Amino acid sequence: MLFLTIACVGQTLPQPKPLPITPAPTAETYYGKTVVDDYRNLENMQDSLVQKWYHQQAVYADAILSSISGTDSLMNRMKELNNRQTYYVDKINILENGNYFYLKKEKGEKKYKLFYRSSINGKEILLYDPDSFQIENRNNYTINYIKPSWEGEFVLISLSHSGKELSEMIVIDTAKRIVLPQIISKAWPSSFLGVSWLPDSSGVIYLHFPVTDIENAEFKRNTQSVLYKLGDDPNDFKVLLSSKSNPELNIQPNDYPIVTIKSKHDPYAVAYIASVNNYWDSYFLPIDDFYSHEFSWKSFFSKEDMVYTNTGIFNDGDYFYISALGASNFNISMVSLENLSFKNPIILISEKHDEVIDDFIINAEGLFYSTITNGVEGKLYHFSENVSHKIPLPKSSGKVSLSSLGENSDALWITLSGWISNDSRYLYLNKNKEFRSEELAPIAAYPEFQKFLVKEIEIPSYDGVLVPLSIIYSSDIKMDGTNPTLFYGYGAYGEAINPFFSPLFLTWVENGGILCVPHVRGGGEKGEAWHKAGYKSTKMNTWKDLIAATEYMIDKEYTSKNNTVVYSNSAGGIMVGRAITEKPEVFAASIVDVGVLNPLRRESFSGSSNYKEYGTITDSTEFNGLLAMDPYMHLEKDVNYPAGLYITGMNDPRIPPWMTGKFVAKIQAYTNSQNPILYKVEDHAGHSTSASSDDLYKKWAEMFAFGLWQAGHPDFKLKF
Repeated sequence: MLFLTIACVGQTLPQPKPLPITPAPTAETYYGKTVVDDYRNLENMQDSLVQKWYHQQAVYADAILSSISGTDSLMNRMKELNNRQTYYVDKINILENGNYFYLKKEKGEKKYKLFYRSSINGKEILLYDPDSFQIENRNNYTINYIKPSWEGEFVLISLSHSGKELSEMIVIDTAKRIVLPQIISKAWPSSFLGVSWLPDSSGVIYLHFPVTDIENAEFKRNTQSVLYKLGDDPNDFKVLLSSKSNPELNIQPNDYPIVTIKSKHDPYAVAYIASVNNYWDSYFLPIDDFYSHEFSWKSFFSKEDMVYTNTGIFNDGDYFYISALGASNFNISMVSLENLSFKNPIILISEKHDEVIDDFIINAEGLFYSTITNGVEGKLYHFSENVSHKIPLPKSSGKVSLSSLGENSDALWITLSGWISNDSRYLYLNKNKEFRSEELAPIAAYPEFQKFLVKEIEIPSYDGVLVPLSIIYSSDIKMDGTNPTLFYGYGAYGEAINPFFSPLFLTWVENGGILCVPHVRGGGEKGEAWHKAGYKSTKMNTWKDLIAATEYMIDKEYTSKNNTVVYSNSAGGIMVGRAITEKPEVFAASIVDVGVLNPLRRESFSGSSNYKEYGTITDSTEFNGLLAMDPYMHLEKDVNYPAGLYITGMNDPRIPPWMTGKFVAKIQAYTNSQNPILYKVEDHAGHSTSASSDDLYKKWAEMFAFGLWQAGHPDFKLKF
């Protein structure tokens, strides 16, 4: 290692800096355009020199991050805020018979355990502690998914470790409280629509991954929907749907053939040929065929019918679903099972001008649905007698989440969420229009957040389009242009950033900062059109919206270019990376966690279907869009790039570590500034933080301390 000098916000400090890795340029020509990839060699994760470079980067980043004053106190504050609750619950499953299955973590515990109670007021019973799973392997397993059978006689649990989302599944006999001896492997139930039980609870349906090595070219390819019967050998399963067993359906290797059963009362199982897109081809099969072993899938609807993912519900001979067909803000439609005319459905609830239909349920009281305006204002409606009746909420909410026990029950639960107050869970009784608070965990008080304010506005982007912007700040700060301001955006896959309550995020505000959420194009805040306005060839709108929001906050003297920090993760890496490469002068620092920073090479990663969101190199127009959105390809020599903290998990099954590694190597070589560029490499993490809550606090404290340091906060400096 060389000892170099870095200038850090007025400080000069010698630190052991990792040696740069020698580039190995690779030139390729696409449609007459030559593209030079300087650090293609970093994609070879087995090369010893590459491994050494990653290790040196990790050591250097940890040395700098551990030297920032205020990090430990910030981490302790995060712990204190999160530990105010006596305990936490997660992944609540309520069955038709009133049984509750859920995960629970006591104050001070590092991971969740599985619990059961026969009713909301029933005795709580511990069913499973993940520390008891495969103790001999010494892996730190956590529960990432649960699925009880319809009557609760069994519950399936998925466990993983070290950020590896591919999991092992076990089944517990609830009454006997014993774990069945079989372990089901090669599954990923925390994604891909999870697991479905057969109506008689004799077996489960899940997506099977034949190849689990993330560096294998066949990883995530040729997956199979399979049926496993309880008690059988876990390798003895029946393939229900796959490209090999169903060649007539033209399933592509990168597609995910997923079979689901939503209710034990459903007459059909529904199969989706799923991908990263939100609209899929679908097939159906009578439930009875599972027991006769006749699997003849019939066409249900096509992706052109724009049935939104898996939103459909069977009810009394009809099929209800959310649709974007001719409705960017979505409608709720219905088709008769006797006449499956998805091209000409009955539209029950028409698209609303300024509200995006978000969710719906059907119960004994009728159809209830929720909407969101600009991604930040939730509403609840009851549809009866062909009219939508708005239901006044017990308090304002940024999002209204719905759940019920099915068509035969009048129970409706809603959860209300916001930026600066705890989520609130209610049982809604339609007969007397009453909301009854029904929390499974005590709600902690945060009096220090009462002085926080939320401003929801729209600001013009570079092209005049109005972009929603959420601003969270304390009433006692001065608008003098010096406030550390954190911008958090995403802008991909039509996913909206809805208001969420996070004491961890609010520590930024507590430290005198401003939290900004620009709801950039590419997300779903304004419906499908908003998604498509930041998609493939229009992706530039995503990062230009972020730049516009940053410049607005600077112009209005909330902050200045010396105090702005931008953060995102995953697909949001494109937004951050292109913002700092297009207009580096308006950002003090950038933080990217497991980010997409070289999308031009996305298709080279095994099993990736993300080209359906970004574009493919096999199409000339989409190639040009990919090249335009690629942060790595837009890095230029002798530019004063902002400080950067880039994080990757070596077990990430979604985004390969080299995607961040290549960007870091290039920006370290090209930047003309002395701003620190840190690459934190986490050996035992994947696409999300590892299991331990201590690791979570440490990671967020380091990210925020780095951002506050670079934004000039006096309490966050290098401790030398």
